[in-house]
This record gives sequence, C-alpha cells and structure tokens, in this order.
Amino acid sequence: MSGKQYVTIAIESLVVILRMGQSICTIIWQDVGWRELAKMIILHEYPLSIVDHEEFRIYCDTLQPMFDMPSRNIVKEDILDMFEKENEKTLSKLEANEGRIAITTDMWTVDHQNRGYMAVTAHYIDDEWILQKCIIRFEYVTTHILVMSLRHV
Repeated sequence: MSGKQYVTIAIESLVVILRMGQSICTIIWQDVGWRELAKMIILHEYPLSIVDHEEFRIYCDTLQPMFDMPSRNIVKEDILDMFEKENEKTLSKLEANEGRIAITTDMWTVDHQNRGYMAVTAHYIDDEWILQKCIIRFEYVTTHILVMSLRHV
C-alpha cells in the first residue's frame, strides 16, 4: 500500500481501514460486497468463474485492495441462498392471494446452444388491482423432448 501505514480492524464481516495520521476511514462490508457480486453475476449471466479471472481480480483490487474476493463455491452458495429467499417470498405472495391464479407455460429453443427451455408462470391480480406475474418453474428441456412435445400441439 505504497509505504503508508494502515490499521485494519476486522469485526465479523466488517473491515475498517484507518490510515495512520489522517482522518480517512474506509469501511468494507464483505457480505454486502459478496451479495452485490452475486447479483451482478445473476443479472448479467456471468459465469461463476469470473471471480477467478485475473483481470477481474486486478480491477476489484484497484477499487478496494482490502476486499476479500469470494471463491466460486461461496458465490454459488450466495446465489442459492438468494434463490431460496426469493422463492419463499414468491410462495408467500401466492399463498396470500385471495383471487384466482392463471398458469401459463412458454417453451423455446436457443439455436446456437441447441437447447430447449420451459418456463411456468403464475399470473394474478393483487390487492391493489395490479396484474402480477412470477416465474414459478424454469426447466431445461432436451431438444428431443421439446420436438416430440411440440408435434402434439
């Protein structure tokens, strides 16, 4: 850190960095950083291996040298935890709904991957009369099964 003196205090997932002799204080919330990294990976469909990419690590290190980059497994666990929480929220919203729920399905293929997918979506009107929708199931479908099922439509 370029010859300057720093004091690092770690309290659970909080890291506080004090630069000696100056009134500068940097606070790093490791768990918040890890959660935001997981959200970025989900939203932009980055591979979990991005945390191992040397240039990505260098970039993060230039922004905050004290940030502890999580492993692929930790990112995977964070993503699965986020999924479970969102799934619980969705189920509680559907259970709390007093009206009817319409279920729709959509199937498609991705040409360059030769893969098929199916999504099952629940649609309902909430208490404020706003149409809501949520994906309740998303599945990979082998192309053979997809072709066979579409022949009967």
